[in-house]
Amino acid sequence: MRCAAERVDASGQVRRRIFRPHIGSVESALDCLLTLRWGGSSVAIGGDAAAQLWSAASSGQLTMEPDAAREVAQAYLRFAAMCGTWSDDAGRLQDIHGFGALDSALQLQRGFSDKAAAARQVLEQLESAARKMADGYLQAAGILAEADQLNAAALSAIAGQA
Repeated sequence: MRCAAERVDASGQVRRRIFRPHIGSVESALDCLLTLRWGGSSVAIGGDAAAQLWSAASSGQLTMEPDAAREVAQAYLRFAAMCGTWSDDAGRLQDIHGFGALDSALQLQRGFSDKAAAARQVLEQLESAARKMADGYLQAAGILAEADQLNAAALSAIAGQA
């Protein structure tokens, strides 16, 4: 997998940097922190990663080969699909019973229910962010139109594992 980022320097010359991110699994894709620096400018994928990635890809500052973009996008989409499944599981855990009628039991039940609700919210945010990251990488390769096809493939892969 190879990626390239371009920037026009002060003299008007296009500077191109080729790099090979090491993304071998969903976990490594999510852990990937990509920072490209030339002088005073940088593109950082972290914090508000999806917005920064989209901006860099839309402006042409970040470009990728289509095969590399597909591979990274598929990893993010598989992760997004897994987050969707986990979010559903967390939603079911919000409604738990069997703790008894004592105040301490009801407090414990509420506590677990609140933790499940918080987990669901975080998982939904992760799912959304992962889908946006996938779109950003596809945009960087100029193949954003393939997003629906790759998403369907990721959902099928997750369904096959269940």
